[in-house]
Amino acid sequence: MIVDIVVQIPHPQTAGIPILQIVTLLRDKSLFAPIATNLPNLVTNPKNKEIIESSPSKLMGNTVVGLPTGVESLYTEARRCSAVEAYTAVVLTCRKILMHIAVSKGAPVNKTFIKYVDYLSDNHYIPPGSELWVDHIRKKSNEANHEIIQMGMTDSEDLISFTEMLLRMIYEFPARLNKDDDAGDDSA
Repeated sequence: MIVDIVVQIPHPQTAGIPILQIVTLLRDKSLFAPIATNLPNLVTNPKNKEIIESSPSKLMGNTVVGLPTGVESLYTEARRCSAVEAYTAVVLTCRKILMHIAVSKGAPVNKTFIKYVDYLSDNHYIPPGSELWVDHIRKKSNEANHEIIQMGMTDSEDLISFTEMLLRMIYEFPARLNKDDDAGDDSA
């Protein structure tokens, strides 16, 4: 038997604040669908209230500050794709992020992907010891782009993780240092 009710109850992500939700009661689980919010739908075990699944899922990666607008929107897109399990899209978007990083750092537009990777390497934007990670992004994205293959969660987690690290090294950490320099040195 399926029962739908509309209730105003707290959602696990609203710190106890009640919100309007459609609750579907099934035999072995309950579905909570928040109305007119950005909160995820939740499937819970009615016996212990444990969350069984969430849709969309938690975003992979973390927010990175100091990004140029185009790079930021692509990184956000990759993270949002991860939340809906669009793993091939994550891999391809991470590839595109590398291209946008290169152009934002002075590479000419309309070049091949490998030219952008070479630009990042030749201009020391790839941290020492990280060349293998960039090559991993290249290989995985080539598989996703040129072969009949779907990428999985592990592929996405790896590429988001490395892309995040690269974005921090190229943009966030320099932006933090510049912010500190603008504020003045308090150690004198």
